[in-house]
Amino acid sequence: MDEVVQVLGLAALLKRYPDKLSGGERQRVAIGRALLTSPKLLLMDEPLASLDMQRKAEIIPFIKRIEDEFKTPIIYVTHSVNEVLQLVDTMVILQSGKVANWGPVEEVFSDVRLREVLGDEQLGAVLETSISEHDEEFGLTRLDFMGQTLNVPKQNIAVGQNLRVHIHSKDVSLSTASPAGVTSVLNILQAKVKKVGIIEPKGYSVDIELDAGRPILATITRKSLANLNLKPGQPVFAHIKAIKMIHQVE
Repeated sequence: MDEVVQVLGLAALLKRYPDKLSGGERQRVAIGRALLTSPKLLLMDEPLASLDMQRKAEIIPFIKRIEDEFKTPIIYVTHSVNEVLQLVDTMVILQSGKVANWGPVEEVFSDVRLREVLGDEQLGAVLETSISEHDEEFGLTRLDFMGQTLNVPKQNIAVGQNLRVHIHSKDVSLSTASPAGVTSVLNILQAKVKKVGIIEPKGYSVDIELDAGRPILATITRKSLANLNLKPGQPVFAHIKAIKMIHQVE
């Protein structure tokens, strides 16, 4: 019991009545009660659905600690893409009662077949990086991604810690020549074209699947595709215009 109380931060709540607890505190108590049964598997069905954003932000780190401290597998059911990005390593997408896709989160989020499920604003790359250094002069934090470097606004995270990032496909542009010194874009990754998506005759854009050691997706115009004449296996430079940081990776 002591370990459950410590991991979930329940010590200060033990002498309080249930009606004096906030929604997030009640949820932590409910999780603790479930853990006291020493489950082999924990099913969490929309555990944060009734909480506001502040309470969700408070409880997510505790859910992450359950896996780390108790080594208890968790099946986490949610409609929230943000919760998935913060908590999940392997995901299963259900659509109309059937499995639409499953696998590592970074592969599923870059699967163009799931555009209707994830939405245009979520489709893209999920990358696991580590903090390599902080640039105090320019207010940046440098991330190591498989030997390549990404720059993000300065993060209050120690060097060596992990940081998951999410890059929308529409925030990635491509070039076939090195742009060094001729662009304001700080984040440029070397990659190879893995697959050119289906080109609709009257469509405006096309998806380009890239391999940079991990899947990266770029959505560019058909005109840009024609200009670059991209083919599978071709080396390219991926210009990343925006990066979303996700802080709950341990």
